[in-house]
Amino acid sequence: MVSKRKKIAAAIIVIDFLSKKQKKPRSVRERKWIQRRKLHGAYNALSRELRMEDPPRLRNFKLLRQAISVGERLMLTLRFLATGDSYACLSYLYRIPANTICGIVPEVCQALSYVLQEKGFLKASNSIEDWITISNGFMQKWNFPRCFGAVDGKHVMIQAPPNSGSEFYNYKGFHSIVLMAVVDFEYKFILVYIGCNGRYNDSSIFLRSEIAPYLEEQLLHMPTQKLPGGSIPVPHVILGDSAFGLQPHLLKPFPRDTAKNNMLHRVFNYRLSRARKTVENAFGIAASVFRVLRKPIMLKPNNADRVIFVITCFHNYLLTKKNTRSLYTPFGSLDHETSDGQILPGTWRELLLEGCLPVVY
Repeated sequence: MVSKRKKIAAAIIVIDFLSKKQKKPRSVRERKWIQRRKLHGAYNALSRELRMEDPPRLRNFKLLRQAISVGERLMLTLRFLATGDSYACLSYLYRIPANTICGIVPEVCQALSYVLQEKGFLKASNSIEDWITISNGFMQKWNFPRCFGAVDGKHVMIQAPPNSGSEFYNYKGFHSIVLMAVVDFEYKFILVYIGCNGRYNDSSIFLRSEIAPYLEEQLLHMPTQKLPGGSIPVPHVILGDSAFGLQPHLLKPFPRDTAKNNMLHRVFNYRLSRARKTVENAFGIAASVFRVLRKPIMLKPNNADRVIFVITCFHNYLLTKKNTRSLYTPFGSLDHETSDGQILPGTWRELLLEGCLPVVY
């Protein structure tokens, strides 16, 4: 039998050997195909073409030797917003690791949102003059008086967060977060509230959002006036669909059964529906151009919120700039009315039907 002393000596030898054994160094080098980003990446390949064919476009272009340039980060993020491509797909296209893209996209979205907000493309106003301008616009363009805006909610499909259960699961059968928005007569977003779980309905989201108390405060400062041809002073209102609850400052259509046999109710519903379509068209145009809204957003909810918010800012920017409005909303893309009062659907509705996933409101 091996003595106790020999066993201890053998154990000491093994421990000493293991302590001296060096671990295999972990490779931290980039893959070779990623190292060739400067040669074959979409951004840099395009920069060479512009340098040869359109030099003025490169007057403000600065390409860093090793770091990912600002221009490349911007182009990558815009590509993600416009197509909804996965980070893995963008990784092959731009030759940037997917884990790096995971940090780039939310950061750029947040920076763009800050800049566009500072420029006034999505900024809540406390000016009575601004609200009166919106009210006059609804009257002139949609023949609906004393209107502050149209409100609705859009379910944006997301990947179910870990351990979330049914928290984000909506009644339509998928996981989502809700974009609640108020839109003016020119299809621009006035107020937005993003991030509420999809399991809540539009009415409850509106009441728990920051939009409802803010609008109520603004409406209280607005003077009540008589309607054209009327004798009773009425307040300003916002317009919603039948999913919202009737409130002193929120109008919804008459029930179909009630309006069926009442001409005045039918006329009211027609005018309200025509004015309220501005918010549907705003959602539809944004989703038809920024196709990330047409696919499940494979991000954490807080990063998905950033993506949705920057799209609302970009939407207002593209509608405001004269040189981009006609490209963003070409003729026929929005719902329009014929001379005999019929509403013809815009082409954005057909574009959404081409997608493999539905866009729901």
